[in-house]
Amino acid sequence: MNNKPDVSLVIINYNKPEYTKSCIHSIIKHTALVSYEIIVVDNASTQGDISDIESIDSRIKLVRSSENLGFAKGNNLGIEHTSGEVVLLLNNDTLLLNDAVGLAYRFLTSKSNAGVVSARLQYPDGNIQHCAQPLPEIKYLLIQLFRLQKLMPKARREEILLSTFFDHNRDVKAGWVWGTFFMFKKSMLPFLPAGKLADDFFMYNEDLQWGIETARAGYETWFCAEAKVVHFEGQNTFKNEMASQNFEILMNRYYGSLYYRVYKAIEKLAHSLS
Repeated sequence: MNNKPDVSLVIINYNKPEYTKSCIHSIIKHTALVSYEIIVVDNASTQGDISDIESIDSRIKLVRSSENLGFAKGNNLGIEHTSGEVVLLLNNDTLLLNDAVGLAYRFLTSKSNAGVVSARLQYPDGNIQHCAQPLPEIKYLLIQLFRLQKLMPKARREEILLSTFFDHNRDVKAGWVWGTFFMFKKSMLPFLPAGKLADDFFMYNEDLQWGIETARAGYETWFCAEAKVVHFEGQNTFKNEMASQNFEILMNRYYGSLYYRVYKAIEKLAHSLS
């Protein structure tokens, strides 16, 4: 008898047990299409008590880290404790609006070339979060610089530019998606450069790195419109600086320093003309 769950969820907790518990209650309330387990990784919290988290449901396992590993390494620690063949990395500042786990799982497993799928994320007020993005390639900047998207059929424009350009009520293939709701097939991990999700960065742009490596491994990344999630998205004053530094590292590593300099020059020009 196979007792493996369909989906293993990994949730990072750091000083916000109330968010984590609310997130888990929304999972239990809405998830019916699939069997699942929940791995909660406590990233060496210094505030809040998470010790009773396992008492909420028998499918919950608490993993404690002796140090704050950051987002990517914390998730990789959780992944080590999963038994399902499909894993969902889920931010603790989220609430499911429907059976997003089951719907995303059904979508992901129906596509042989798909490695990753994300859900439709929205703010508490209902406004859409643009979690599906194109890869950071010069051709997309040039399209926007010269306003070429205005000459494209709507479907083609949405397919290429993603972000704010596409109808979030339909499924679309993306270059990369946010790590907020990041469901993937474990079977793709051996084909990634490190044999796991890259965890070079403590925080920010690790999801972009995952998207680049997923694409280069020959897997597709998708946005599933039917799966709906509220994301509270906390603010961090260091985010822009850290994200910018990490982006430069990624561009130099995967595209080369010359490509990055040209990319930034075009981006700056496009912003000045917008």
